[in-house]
Amino acid sequence: MQQFLVIFLSSFLLTACQEEPTKKPPTAKAVTPVKKEVKPVTTYAKYPIHFIKSSLELPDVFRPVNTESLRKIINDAHNQTPRRVQDAQHKLKVLDKGEGDKQSIILEDSSNFENDIFIDSYPFIDFHKHDANYYMAYLDKDISKGLAMQNPKTSMRRLEGKFFSNKQARIIQIKYKIEAPNFPNYYLTQYLLNFFIIQKVFSITLRSTDSNDFEESIKQLEAKL
Repeated sequence: MQQFLVIFLSSFLLTACQEEPTKKPPTAKAVTPVKKEVKPVTTYAKYPIHFIKSSLELPDVFRPVNTESLRKIINDAHNQTPRRVQDAQHKLKVLDKGEGDKQSIILEDSSNFENDIFIDSYPFIDFHKHDANYYMAYLDKDISKGLAMQNPKTSMRRLEGKFFSNKQARIIQIKYKIEAPNFPNYYLTQYLLNFFIIQKVFSITLRSTDSNDFEESIKQLEAKL
C-alpha cells in the first residue's frame, strides 16, 4: 500500500482595472488547474525464506541485510547518524547470534532503514487457537517491559490481535502502535507462524512508520514438502 498526499489548491481573483474606466470591468477569476495525483505503481519481488524452502512476496523496496554491509556502516560511523549506527549494531548482533535452530533474516527498506522486517526461526513448538491469547498477553508484557527500560515515557497500544490458519500453518498476528518523546511514532506487527505440516516455527516482525502490513502475502506462504 502506498501513502498519498491530498493537495489542496486554492484559486484567487485577479481584478483588471483601466486607467479611466467609463464602466467597471467584470471581475475575472483565474482558476488554477487541478492536477490529479498519479497513483504510484507498486512492484513486488519474492524474498527467499530458507526455513521453509519458500519465498515471501513484498514490495521490491526491501533489501536483504548481511553482516558485511552492517559492519561497513559501523566502521563508517563518522559519516552516519548515531541512530543509523545504533540500528546497524543491533541488527549485526541479531545476525551474529543466528545458529542451529535459531536463524535470522533481515530485510530493510532501501529508502528508510527504520522500516524493516525480521524473520526468525525457532525450535518447533506446536500451538493452536486457544494458545493465542496466552501468547498475546505474554508479548504485551514483554514488549512493554522492554520499551520501559529504554524510555519510561514510551507508550504502547495494541491495535490488533488475531488467529488464522490455512492447510499448512497456524498463525498468530499482533500489532502495536509505539509512541515515544523525541522519536517518530512507529508500528510493530508480528506474525508467529506454526508450519505444523513440516514442524517449523518462525516469526515475521515488521517495524514501520505507517500501519501497513503484508498479511495477505503472509497468508499465502506455502512450505515446500
